[in-house]
Amino acid sequence: MLIVVGPIVAVIIAHSGRTTPPPGTFSIQVRNDEVNTLTVRTCARGCASGSPSLVLTPGASAQLSVSSKGVVSRFYVIDSTGSVSGCLPLLFTRKVSNVTVLTSQAEACPGSPLAEP
Repeated sequence: MLIVVGPIVAVIIAHSGRTTPPPGTFSIQVRNDEVNTLTVRTCARGCASGSPSLVLTPGASAQLSVSSKGVVSRFYVIDSTGSVSGCLPLLFTRKVSNVTVLTSQAEACPGSPLAEP
């Protein structure tokens, strides 16, 4: 299992237009390894529909910016009907290189943090 650390302060780089993560964060990849298009949404306060999100077609990847400060960040995986199909609870205590999180790793919400690589 791959893990990612990040607080709810996590920023979806592709959504924000940033090319470098903000201070105290680092980039990871999220890849849709499932057969349907999915939305990955950052969930800070209630995971409102207006929260930053990425639409990933099957096989597509995108960068996420996550914290390296040991705070759990949950990303919701949402199917084409708008239903939450699971959560990616990510927790890092340090910066890690070459991390890819798969949408199939989503757990029941809220979920336990995935283990660090």
